[in-house]
Amino acid sequence: MMTSPALEPQPPLTPAAESLDADWPTLDELSLRYLHRVIQRAKGNKTKAAEMLGIDRRTVSRILGKVGKQGKPPTMQTANRK
Repeated sequence: MMTSPALEPQPPLTPAAESLDADWPTLDELSLRYLHRVIQRAKGNKTKAAEMLGIDRRTVSRILGKVGKQGKPPTMQTANRK
């Protein structure tokens, strides 16, 4: 007889897993956070960031354009909060 994985005891969460469990951003929020990190790594160069991501520069602009409709972009502190 097989038991469901949900019924088996779960290992304790690590601090990283606990923070992930506490923070459930939408896919749009995750995309925006990731884009901001890549832009930061590209030293603010959005064209370079687009190349790093393998997307068109206009896609970067479109994603960033959604921010104006939704409010402020997430800061690194907001993105990494627990």
